[in-house]
Formats: sequence, structure tokens, C-alpha cells
Amino acid sequence: MKIQGGSQVDSSEILKSKLQQVGKSNVETKKTDSEKSGSSEDKVSLSGGVKGMAGLKAQIEQLPDVRTDKVEALTKSIDSGLYNFDSMKVAERVLEEI
Repeated sequence: MKIQGGSQVDSSEILKSKLQQVGKSNVETKKTDSEKSGSSEDKVSLSGGVKGMAGLKAQIEQLPDVRTDKVEALTKSIDSGLYNFDSMKVAERVLEEI
């Protein structure tokens, strides 16, 4: 097959023009989408429950990891010999953990 024609076609120019056309249509689509929503900014709103949870989390984070008052009371009772415990219960708990 023989193709006759006097002009050569630059494929890169065709590609550029097609890309420009596609780009223009994408921009127009984006504009219409943002016009429909009334704003181009995203907005997030939290319910009162979520805000309350955030406040509770902050309060929990302020609590100490160790309750020093209980530790001190147990230490005093052990040192004075007044702390009583059931050795069978201790043994059962140890075996449960294994």
C-alpha cells in the first residue's frame, strides 16, 4: 500500500493539542463541581459526642499511671506485717497467667 500526500504530520503537535483540549474540559468540569457545592473548601464538623470524647481523653491523659496513695498504703501494711493474703489465691492467679 502506498500513501501519497504532500504534507507531513507532526504527531507531537497533535498530541499537544489533544492534551490541551482534555485539560480545558477538566478545568471546566472542576469549576462546575465547585460552583455546585458553593465553595471550593472542604469542611468538617464534629458532633457533640465526639467533642465530649476528646475532652474525656484529655482528662484521662492527665491522670497518673500509678496510684501512689494505694502503693504507699500497701507498702506500709507489708512493712508493718499487717498485710494478710491468701496464698492459695495467689497461686491460682499465677497459674492462670501461665
